[in-house]
Amino acid sequence: MDISLKKKNSPSTSGNLFRHQKVTNNPPKPSLPLQKKTPITSSAKTNKNNSQNTPPMASSPVLEMLQQHRLHLLIISLSSLAVVSLLSLGPSLREIVAFFWPLLLSTALFLSAVAAFAKLSPFPPPVAAPGEEILDYVAGPPPPPDGEAAAEVVDRVKEE
Repeated sequence: MDISLKKKNSPSTSGNLFRHQKVTNNPPKPSLPLQKKTPITSSAKTNKNNSQNTPPMASSPVLEMLQQHRLHLLIISLSSLAVVSLLSLGPSLREIVAFFWPLLLSTALFLSAVAAFAKLSPFPPPVAAPGEEILDYVAGPPPPPDGEAAAEVVDRVKEE
C-alpha cells in the first residue's frame, strides 16, 4: 500500500495524463526567434496615410450581382451537376421500361378494368345525407303548425 501511495503523490507523475511526461516548470521555448519592434519612420507614415486616402477599386455591376446572388448560383450549379450526373450515370428509359414492364402492364389492365366498370355499372341514386333518418327518429315528429292540424295528428295516432 505504501508503494502505490508514493507513486500517486510523486511529483513526476502527478497531474499528468501520461506517465512518460515529466513535470517541468520551465515554459516551452519558441521555435522562431522573437521579432524586435522597429519604430515607424517618416516614409512608412506617409505610405500608411496614402493607402488610407485611396478609394477602393470600383467593381463592375456584374461582379456585384454575382456576389449578391452567390447562394442561388451555388444551388443552381449543384442541382445542374446532379441532373447531369444522373442522366449520364443512371439507366436509360429503355432499361427502366424493360425492368418494370410487368408492373406497368398490370397497372394499365387494372385501370382499364376500373374505367370499364365505371361506364357499365349505373350510379346509385343520390342519398339525402348520411344519418338523416337517424336524426329524424331521435328528434321525433315535427310540431304541427296550428291547432287543427294537431287534432288530425292525434286522430291518426289513435287510429293506429
